[in-house]
Amino acid sequence: MRVAFAVLRGDPRGRVAALLGGATTAVGVLLVLWLVGAPAALDARESRAAWRSATAGEGQGALTVATTRDEFGGRWIERFDVTSAGGAVPVPAGIPRLPGPGEVLLSPALAALVREVPAERLGRRFPGAVVGEVGGAALRFPDELVAIVGHPHGTVAGTPRRDLVGAHRPDAADVGMLSLLSKVGLVVLVVPCLVLVASAGRLTAARRARRLAALRVAGATPGQALRLTAVEAAVGAVPGSVLGAVAAGPASRWAAEVPWGGGTWFPADFAPSPLTAGAVAVLASALLVGAAVLGHVRQRTVRRDAAPLGPGRWGLGRRGTGRWGVAGRLLFALVAAGVFGAGVVAAEVLGPRHHHVAVLVGLAGVVLALVVAGPVVTALVGRVVLRGRRGAWALLVGRRLATRPVAAFRASAGVLVAVFTGSLALTMLPVLEAEVRFDDGQWRPGAVVAHGVDGPWRVDVAREVVGPRWCR
Repeated sequence: MRVAFAVLRGDPRGRVAALLGGATTAVGVLLVLWLVGAPAALDARESRAAWRSATAGEGQGALTVATTRDEFGGRWIERFDVTSAGGAVPVPAGIPRLPGPGEVLLSPALAALVREVPAERLGRRFPGAVVGEVGGAALRFPDELVAIVGHPHGTVAGTPRRDLVGAHRPDAADVGMLSLLSKVGLVVLVVPCLVLVASAGRLTAARRARRLAALRVAGATPGQALRLTAVEAAVGAVPGSVLGAVAAGPASRWAAEVPWGGGTWFPADFAPSPLTAGAVAVLASALLVGAAVLGHVRQRTVRRDAAPLGPGRWGLGRRGTGRWGVAGRLLFALVAAGVFGAGVVAAEVLGPRHHHVAVLVGLAGVVLALVVAGPVVTALVGRVVLRGRRGAWALLVGRRLATRPVAAFRASAGVLVAVFTGSLALTMLPVLEAEVRFDDGQWRPGAVVAHGVDGPWRVDVAREVVGPRWCR
């Protein structure tokens, strides 16, 4: 460790590489923590809204609740008309008390709208005196519009309940979809982060190789050189991981601005627990240090079976693949594609609880195959450029791509994975739009919309009331 820190003090480029590696590690840890916390954030959101659903087995009680959904300005208003036979009724956190006849509780966003908008447009929908607000502990998201209107006993036809606490039953479809999105994000995020950190470390690759060679000449053992490599990688990885884990809490307000299910989030929803943040930080540090050690070991064990000059067979010389031959890289790509295809087929057999696992394993294999098989394609492109011979630039570029395909591909590996991720997202968007039950409330003025109607919808009556032009 003393040697590593002494080298950093005397090597400006090494310090820059350590700073870049730490910064990229912090960003990667932060993004991973957000993705890991997405399902828990949705579960916390639904826990706050548990009071809206009746507990199992309730059929008789002193409380009656009628749930309806209204709309104003393209935004949904969740309305709950309540009536009580008397006595104390338990209420959840966020609701000060059960409103009595002629009393109304409004969420902060709805109360602000009622004050700003003329009464004939919105305020008269909630007859009574506003006696309090519905707090954030009873709202799904900060800007949710919720109204609880009290009525005299026996005037509300709704669901009899014992209390207003309810039971937590998260929407399985929403939880499953958000969990799948977070897992896909984790799969396609790990490889670009590793590529970015590795690119920062390659800024001083040549200088580090000369330094390690000098240490070996001075008498350093291979084990000492390996430990020195691990310490140099840990200098940037460990502080970056700690910084990302510490910043996850304050930075959760940025993740909370991403809309989902009709609104944004409370920042506390994405604040990770200390145990989760510590586990991700340790795993990220170990992964980056392990990658540096593996690269050092592979550099020592590169085969010297190809000529020092010239591209070698298929354009992959001794500076190309090391122990990875062309056949091995192509075979890895074929196996990854087969695993992905088998995962898609197995998704129909494994059931709803495990069918995502097979697809994610195949997707991870495809992402790795892009990086593994990339040098082969780079070498082939170099040979094509050399055969064209359209000038000095073609000779230089073709020779560079053909003789050092791995190093040449590293410069574009991050862009390639980013393009793959974007293409995957664009491909999944139509499927997600069909799977996620989404409704933004944007209807034409005067349109009549029915939600959750039991029994047949009388289209003929609707046409007589609103006219055939509005009935679809």
